[in-house]
Amino acid sequence: MAAPDDELNSGSWKTTVMVKNIPNKFSKLQLLDLLDEHCRKENIKLLQQQNSEAAADDSSTPSEFESGSNLGYAFVNFTSVAAARKLHRELHHKPWNAYGSRKVCEVTQAKIQGSDGLLKHFKASIFTCSSESYLPVFFNPSRDGFRHTEERLVGKLVYLKTAT
Repeated sequence: MAAPDDELNSGSWKTTVMVKNIPNKFSKLQLLDLLDEHCRKENIKLLQQQNSEAAADDSSTPSEFESGSNLGYAFVNFTSVAAARKLHRELHHKPWNAYGSRKVCEVTQAKIQGSDGLLKHFKASIFTCSSESYLPVFFNPSRDGFRHTEERLVGKLVYLKTAT
């Protein structure tokens, strides 16, 4: 089995990645902004070269529901293998430089691959929390850093009663 860094250079690279060691105070919106900026930058390069686009079509950032902090990882599915590889090259083994965190980002292949696989998995998942904002989100059309997208939340929400 190839080491994560070797996977990038092998023919086995896939479209769904797991971004690890995310600072706990980093919000879902901040992660989406980071992904939008990455896709926008890559798509500008690709437009100049007239190649295929970089876009993400779903994202999940698991969180500790009572504190609102993320659990330090997220799943992102890209619309192409090339887009997943580019995120790996940009973020893997790079420091986050956010909130005074000393964490170093890791980008690896996710166990569950593809938008359909993630959708099937998360549709069957139960999320006990106080807000829909913690649910995984799928985008239509895919987020490319430029266009407006509609968000579709997935998963079964069981409301967590908060102390009053």
